[in-house]
Amino acid sequence: MSKQDHFKTTHGLKLNVSETSPFPGYAAFSLGGVAGFFSIPQADMSVDIIFGDIVIGEHIQDTIEWFEETAREINAIGLRVIGCKDNDLRAYLRDKYGFQNIRDGVLLKTIVKIVMN
Repeated sequence: MSKQDHFKTTHGLKLNVSETSPFPGYAAFSLGGVAGFFSIPQADMSVDIIFGDIVIGEHIQDTIEWFEETAREINAIGLRVIGCKDNDLRAYLRDKYGFQNIRDGVLLKTIVKIVMN
């Protein structure tokens, strides 16, 4: 059973993926009204997302849910949104989903808490 078969987002949207991307190491995705690019770099243990031109709305919720689930499945530390220059989108991701600014245009949402003994 694939993730597409067992994981459902709030609005029941499915992730569509294309290997075609202008960014090396990234795949294009669309989910409802949201589109962009994503990568899972091994060294950073995060799911990296580059959003295309989007309208802030309910499909962002499904997108965040989908990539949070992906991060959990691979035991990634979190989600990282890169290249985010839209102030409204940055504020929305911070306020609604708990992302934090880590540097200019880059936001991070921690999924896994790291415990040091």
